[in-house]
Amino acid sequence: MSRYLERDRNFRRRDDYGPRRNYDYDPRRRGRGDRFDREVNGDMHRRYEYLYPSPNKEDLFNQRVGAEALHNVTSENDYSVYQDVNVKVSYASGLIPVPPIEAFAELAEAPYELDSTIYDNTVTARYIQPTPIQKYALPAGMSGYDILACSQTGSGKTCAFLVPIIHRIVIEKLKLLTRTPGMHEDFSFKRDRFGGIARPFCVILAPTRELVQQTAKASWMLSHGTGVLTRVVYGGSPLPPQQDALQLGCDILVATPGRMYDFIKREVIDTSFVRFVVFDECDRMLDMGFEDQIRDIMRLLPGPTYELRDLEDSSKTYPVERQTLLFSATFPKEIRNMALDFLRSNRLVEITVGQIGSTNPNLAQRVVLVEHGFRKLDLLRDYLTGKSEELNRMLHEVYGSHDDAATAHNYPRGAAATGKRNSVAQIIIPYQTIVFTNFKMEANRIFKYFGALGCRVAVIHGDMSQASRENNLKLFKSGETNVLIATDVAQRGLDIPHVRLVLNYDVPGNIDDYIHRIGRTGRVGRPGLAITFIVPRSDPPNTLRDIRRKLREAKQPIPGWFDDTLETTSREQQDDMNDYRGNYCGRGDFNDRGYDRTGRFSNGPRRSNGRFLDLSCVNYEEVTSLLESGAGLSRDQELKVCRLAIAKGWSEIAERLEEAYRPEEGRTTMLMCAAMDRNLDLLKRYVHERRMQDENGWTALMFAAQAGHLECVQILLPEAWIRTTRPASDLAEKGTAMMLAAQAGHADIVELLWPYECCGKDANDHNAYWYAQKAAKNGERIREILDLEGQGKVRRREKVVEELSV
Repeated sequence: MSRYLERDRNFRRRDDYGPRRNYDYDPRRRGRGDRFDREVNGDMHRRYEYLYPSPNKEDLFNQRVGAEALHNVTSENDYSVYQDVNVKVSYASGLIPVPPIEAFAELAEAPYELDSTIYDNTVTARYIQPTPIQKYALPAGMSGYDILACSQTGSGKTCAFLVPIIHRIVIEKLKLLTRTPGMHEDFSFKRDRFGGIARPFCVILAPTRELVQQTAKASWMLSHGTGVLTRVVYGGSPLPPQQDALQLGCDILVATPGRMYDFIKREVIDTSFVRFVVFDECDRMLDMGFEDQIRDIMRLLPGPTYELRDLEDSSKTYPVERQTLLFSATFPKEIRNMALDFLRSNRLVEITVGQIGSTNPNLAQRVVLVEHGFRKLDLLRDYLTGKSEELNRMLHEVYGSHDDAATAHNYPRGAAATGKRNSVAQIIIPYQTIVFTNFKMEANRIFKYFGALGCRVAVIHGDMSQASRENNLKLFKSGETNVLIATDVAQRGLDIPHVRLVLNYDVPGNIDDYIHRIGRTGRVGRPGLAITFIVPRSDPPNTLRDIRRKLREAKQPIPGWFDDTLETTSREQQDDMNDYRGNYCGRGDFNDRGYDRTGRFSNGPRRSNGRFLDLSCVNYEEVTSLLESGAGLSRDQELKVCRLAIAKGWSEIAERLEEAYRPEEGRTTMLMCAAMDRNLDLLKRYVHERRMQDENGWTALMFAAQAGHLECVQILLPEAWIRTTRPASDLAEKGTAMMLAAQAGHADIVELLWPYECCGKDANDHNAYWYAQKAAKNGERIREILDLEGQGKVRRREKVVEELSV
């Protein structure tokens, strides 16, 4: 093979890219070159599908690589729904506005003069009529402006930033600066005097591995034949294959922040040549706790204006300006302000398509009432096995007929069934459906439940290995299964063109997540249907109100029960809060009661170094003076100081307490205070920063359950369960969270906790059942949820499975 490497090395010229046919697979080539492509290029793609593009152009463009790859379904897309959408564009002072385009063909003409190879790729990919975000973002990007864009999910944002970047890399001949090879089969790069380090011109940061892979596939498609190399790096997969791919040349790098920062520290990536930076789903990255890593990466990148030194002659420098583009479907104000730190204010274009955080106008949204949370699995079974007349009616309203929705893709009906072909598997839903749940354990439970029914479904969540996630996602995209059970790992940016139905099995924690979940269907002009299961007593009322507001904005039908239950739930939760404050908090914000290590209340203030600590009426200076005096604080006093600091917004005092007073117990104290005071922002920050250790989460969960703070329980429960070091059976015996919730009469929290704490015949549901008999309210409903007379929910589900299998 060394002869082939020597041949390709001779083809490269120092003053130009050289013939482009040397960089890509050409089926007309014969002899040794064709053999080289088949053996090396094709073999690398087969071994590492998500790291290398297909060597065959036909295979590359036949991949469903994004919302914009409209193969064989162009007649199905209705772009007219986007044409009436209001678009707001604002330019920085003194910046020359650029007119929008009405067709992709305009890009091939002056003043843009899109590279002919890239334009041919857009034609092959069926880019004809641009969406609103593409109309304005494409000409602005090709003019070199920074962009801050917000548009609906599935509206073609990926194409809007990829086309200008690839065009400028080709036209400006940036590859001459780094001497990168034209295609990954050129292994001589490792022996080149500049080799061994990747020097990308463009960095695209995305929050999830799936979105990274999807963006890379779109880049491979649009850059085919140009010699531009796109590489991907993301966590959850081994480092060596990704490092090998980087060291074979990299012009565009698509990455998750954590893995990219790791490679920079390993000196595998040189960021001094970066000309373009893209943040895709920037708000999601910050929500996931990537802010520090993003800022660290941006500090390592060249500034907005800088001078680039030539690799061969260090005396030569080139003035360069960095272009930054930010795209997302939602952009909260605080994140937007932070993002402006990275943009050039004098070269900024802000584009808003529709209302910020709006939904696709071609997407039908419906809400379904579920009286009790444990009924959701039965309802989901009816939906996915074709037994729900309600679902058939909604499908008919959206698609016209059941068969239209089922046969709109090229996959055979019943492809999701297993080879067993029992009566249930034969009627598994015949069109692609994504079921979203909030919890990883719940996703696994649903997956196992339908597996027991003989239905082949796929599941993806954050605890799965990357190989398993990729394999399950591939099964779903190929049509081998039509049902995907997913947590929020699949809600952002992930595009599967033929998804007909999205089911929100659990109501998401906030409206942004709701928008991104339902955005997995109805993409780029296609019709779609999104259904949300609502359990009024369990679901967060703030999110329900936001969902109702979105339904009104989108002119979707709102059932009468939705308004009634929201009002009833608000009154009941306010009564619960008043009861809690009257029982435990006294008249003021804080009284002289505290908690000991076992969670029991103490009846009075404790003495510390000869002093009594009464925090009912203290100010910031008094607390600061107390901490600086060096007086040791008891557990009760530490807890009260933390609660006071959190309630008053004294974040520096709260952080100081965490660091100064026994780090492990400090974390527990902070979590307990945040849970008791319903400080959702602090809880989310702790979860995202992975600061819960051992059983800290379970301790905070006890207080949240006893106080009736449903939102806090929803945030803490999944992470607390996963991070505990104690066996499940031991926790079930302890199981204080559900027992305390049952004793206080919080039925909605008992309903949320029982799948985690009911681990068997002698599990904690028996203790909670006993406490519910003494509860002052909701005792009968709690006993119905636990259902011990029916031998528990687990055994009752087994009976349902047995009946369906007959």
